[in-house]
Amino acid sequence: MKNISLLPSEIKKQKESRQKQRIAVIAGIGVLGVLLLAFGGLYTAASVERAQVAEQEERIENLEERIGELEKYAQMKEEVEEMKDHLREAMGNAPPWDIFLAELSGSIPGNVWMGNLSADFEEEEEGGTVNISGITHSHEDLSSWLQKLYRLDYLDNIRCRYSEKTEGDFVTEVHFNIQANLKPGEPYEMMMEGGE
Repeated sequence: MKNISLLPSEIKKQKESRQKQRIAVIAGIGVLGVLLLAFGGLYTAASVERAQVAEQEERIENLEERIGELEKYAQMKEEVEEMKDHLREAMGNAPPWDIFLAELSGSIPGNVWMGNLSADFEEEEEGGTVNISGITHSHEDLSSWLQKLYRLDYLDNIRCRYSEKTEGDFVTEVHFNIQANLKPGEPYEMMMEGGE
């Protein structure tokens, strides 16, 4: 079957032209829709990126604030360490006098009397000297005490500088002088250091 058109050719051309315009409009709308979708996607992606950048900037700002706070603590720690160094220097490494004197007094036999005790301790020389003078009844008593002195922790190089026996009417006395090196104690440490 053949189609015979009774319409003039101008109308036919107009109809075809409208058809082409509709197709062009639909294609344009399609392209515009695709462009709008692409723009919407890019806008959404850019918004997400801006939000992430803002979040990271906020985190950086918070971290910088914390660093500022922690720098105060670092400075305080340096000041504490400096104070500890001054305290160690002030305390030095003198022997613990209370322990030394308790050991010394505990070593004295009942028949030995100490008349004088002097101690000289110099930090720079890493030690000092102790001079002890007194009276006893015999050289054996003095010797016995010297043996006990050798066992004391803070004395070294113990020597009897002189001992002199004197006979009295009723009593025999031995006057003596003992000299020893005084060992330094441990360097001063803070009580809370080392987890104690």
